[in-house]
Amino acid sequence: MFLHPPGEWQKMFNTKLTKQADFHGDENTKVMVDMMQTEGEFEFYEDKENFTTVLRLPYKGSASMIIVLPDEGKMKEVEDSISTSHFKHWIDAMEEG
Repeated sequence: MFLHPPGEWQKMFNTKLTKQADFHGDENTKVMVDMMQTEGEFEFYEDKENFTTVLRLPYKGSASMIIVLPDEGKMKEVEDSISTSHFKHWIDAMEEG
């Protein structure tokens, strides 16, 4: 089953490239998910102070999906400290860059 938030991607994913694969939530957790693939340029921000890389995948219109990728081994730190001010900082930084 292919699940994604409602809306239409600004840059569509090729459904022929979507494949089932393992997603590793942490060193002890893995689940089978649909992996989407695409090529292109996307906004991202490396927040070394908060141990994250943030990726923005835009939908048509004004909405976007924000993906927060903790640095390896830093999931707990990110989970314990993430806040709305982090999201505002990341979005502002991507818009400035």
